[in-house]
Amino acid sequence: MATVTLRGNPVQVAGTLPATGTPAPALTLTAADLSDVTLAAFA
Repeated sequence: MATVTLRGNPVQVAGTLPATGTPAPALTLTAADLSDVTLAAFA
C-alpha cells in the first residue's frame, strides 16, 4: 500500500505509485468537446 495526502490528511491507497521520473504510459483522454486528446498533446 502507498500513502498519499488528501487535504492534509494521510490516506492509504491500494497498489504502488510509480517512482519519480518514471515516464507515463500512453493514454487517451476525452476533452470537453468530446474529442480524443493523447498524452503527446501535452509534451
